[in-house]
Amino acid sequence: MFQAVKHRCADMAVRAEAARSLLLYAALALRDGLPDAASQVSAAKAQAGEAALENARANIQIHGGYGFTVEYDAHFYLKRCHVLNRVMGSPRAHLSALIAGPDSESEESESAGDERASDPSPGRRNPRAG
Repeated sequence: MFQAVKHRCADMAVRAEAARSLLLYAALALRDGLPDAASQVSAAKAQAGEAALENARANIQIHGGYGFTVEYDAHFYLKRCHVLNRVMGSPRAHLSALIAGPDSESEESESAGDERASDPSPGRRNPRAG
C-alpha cells in the first residue's frame, strides 16, 4: 500500500518539475525577446495546467474520503485548477494554439480584438465606448 502511494507521489513530483522547467524557459524566452516566446508560454501553460489538474486529482485519491472534507485542503486545489484553466485557457486550448502555429495565434487575437471593439456582447459594458 505504502509503495503505491510513493509511486503516485513520484509521478506528481515529475509532473511538477516538468512544468517548472518549461515555465522557467518560457520566462527566459520572454525576458530575452525570443521569437518563439509566445509558443514557449503556451507550452508551459499547457504543461502546468495538466500537471496541476492531475496532481490535484492524485492528491484527493491519495487522501481518500478526507480529500473532499473541509478539514483538508485537497479539494481546494482541484477547484483552483479548474478555475485557473477556465480563466487562463485550458491545456487543450494552448496545445491547439501550438499546433496551429504562431501565425494563426496573432491573426486570431487581432480578429478577436476587432470583434470586441465593434460589437460587445450583450450585458457587457464596452470599456472603449466612452
